[in-house]
Amino acid sequence: MTDLVLSEMRDRVAILTLNRPDKLNALNYALIDR
Repeated sequence: MTDLVLSEMRDRVAILTLNRPDKLNALNYALIDR
């Protein structure tokens, strides 16, 4: 299973990317819980 939320750090900034392209990155309860 792929990660639903991808994260990376750039300097002191956290970048979060939703990873559900098949669902057009819509939020669901699994994403909200993360």
